[in-house]
Amino acid sequence: MRTKNIIALFTLLLIIFSCKEKKAKNEEVNSEIKEEIIQFSKKNHTYAQVDSAKITHMDLNLTVDFDQHILKGKVFYTIESQSENLFLDTYDLKVDSVLVDGQLTSFSFSKKDENLGQGLAIDITPETKNVTIFYETSPSAEALQWLKSEQTADKKFPFLYTQGQSIYTRSWIPIQDTPQIRLTYEAKIKVPEGMMAVMSAENPKEKNTSGEYHFKMRQPIPPYLIALAAGDLAYKAFDSMSGIYAEPSTLPAAYDEFLETPKMIQAAEKLYGAYAWGQYDLIVMPPSFPFGGMENPRLTFVTPTVIVGDRSLTSLIAHELAHSWSGNLVTNATWDDFWLNEGFTVYFERRIMEDLYGKDAKEMLEYKGKLDYDRSVDYLTKNDRKQDIQLKLNLEGRHPDEGVTDIPYEKGYFFLKMLEEKYGRDKFDLFINSYFSKYRFKTIDTDTFITYLKENLIGKDPVLLENWIFTDETPANFPEIKMDVFTNIPNVKEVDPNQTINWNTQQWIYFIQSLKNEDIETLLLVDELFHLSESKNAEIFSAWTEITIPKKYDKVIPYVEDFLQRVGRTKFLEVMYPLLMENGYEKEARETYGKARPMYHAASVGVIDKIVT
Repeated sequence: MRTKNIIALFTLLLIIFSCKEKKAKNEEVNSEIKEEIIQFSKKNHTYAQVDSAKITHMDLNLTVDFDQHILKGKVFYTIESQSENLFLDTYDLKVDSVLVDGQLTSFSFSKKDENLGQGLAIDITPETKNVTIFYETSPSAEALQWLKSEQTADKKFPFLYTQGQSIYTRSWIPIQDTPQIRLTYEAKIKVPEGMMAVMSAENPKEKNTSGEYHFKMRQPIPPYLIALAAGDLAYKAFDSMSGIYAEPSTLPAAYDEFLETPKMIQAAEKLYGAYAWGQYDLIVMPPSFPFGGMENPRLTFVTPTVIVGDRSLTSLIAHELAHSWSGNLVTNATWDDFWLNEGFTVYFERRIMEDLYGKDAKEMLEYKGKLDYDRSVDYLTKNDRKQDIQLKLNLEGRHPDEGVTDIPYEKGYFFLKMLEEKYGRDKFDLFINSYFSKYRFKTIDTDTFITYLKENLIGKDPVLLENWIFTDETPANFPEIKMDVFTNIPNVKEVDPNQTINWNTQQWIYFIQSLKNEDIETLLLVDELFHLSESKNAEIFSAWTEITIPKKYDKVIPYVEDFLQRVGRTKFLEVMYPLLMENGYEKEARETYGKARPMYHAASVGVIDKIVT
């Protein structure tokens, strides 16, 4: 028996030393191709060489460790290979070992890039069918937001969520982190007893006693849409096709706020064809969530800042639902083409809202959209970033998140609205339906879109394409913003509190914008009448800060500090922090950010670090 053990131990040592020797050789080979891969990665934001080796399916098996703030386990890939190397993206991952078709293989990392992380090179062959990676995440992984129980609504259990867009998935899964690939996946996630895990996949509807949950995503998706959340969650169905997850105390209000989700799905399908993903559920995230929503397939992540009690901000749900076609079904090929995801989605969102709530609702959203566009143009111009006012971006050497402004959303929307007005809605709808059909489950870049647009809609008709897509101009054929819907909004000298009882968010924002030229005494009077500094509606409060902070209205500052320590939505942070920094409140901005920064997601931190310096 002892002899067998000695032989087994000797054999194991040979394998280990063989692997170490092989790994060293691999590092030498990798250094010869390093510069080529590095230059490619800076342009495309990925180390992956998808033309030579590509992932097609993923099996993920992870344990969630709330004490150490890590995920640990393995990922098994099915691949298509024509190469001797598989290049993956990683960010601060600890890789223990790698198997290729069940056998240990060598691997090596490139030097770390602050934006892109490290390339992981794995030795394979053109005949390789699968790769298994044993690894764990870093406690500071950018995609992962770990919240203590006291940071949640019910304060009973901690909470974890991931945010993959744009290039954060690589910090919790070693993967080809680029929209250029699509993969199906299955997963097994282990969480502590009493908690539920959900993913962008087929999901459980109730907790189990084991804490082990199984998932399947049957349709191929880009890696940035792989998502995970875990916490004290409950579920309530709207109908057989849709429902909502939230912490138990939040669920009743959230359910009521988003109850019209099934009507939105029906309106969307009537416009642009059948919903391709089976189930459409929502999950209400903690306040630190950096976005309004994230369109993870089958499970939209939603900020709680849109739960205001009157459903006036549910266009956000229409937006994330619309991504089920534009973005999830037809995906931007690179982050330079981000407007193809977002411009189409905003257009689709507003068509849904018009179908359900009428033309006035759409025009109110257009008014707010133009305000957001103008604010972004002003900010980018003042900060020497006019190149980011064009739709087709050039993000080479920069983090893709620098392209996430209101430009791809609103300039993209108004470009499509211009086409609708020029060629007629019926003809334009036919074009969009054919576009979604042709590029279904595919990626597309801006040049390919322009070719398709010319061949299927505009021909040689001059529509100032260059001005819209490749310059920082506001084109001469920018659609007119109609203001008729706001004619019944009185000016500040005539307003009666009784008139405002049924105002929605957009009407309040219009009224607040009319106060731009008023003095502090008038603002104080308005505040005493309507308590805008104390507003729990984040959109209204944000609009109020834009008027009051530049006028040194000191009363609002404590409310701003409180808001910034509760809410992590980047949209509001990138409005309020610059207002503080530019108007004499630098000390308050820095102190507040110092307290709030640990709560913010990396996507928010990356933006605000550059503002609060």
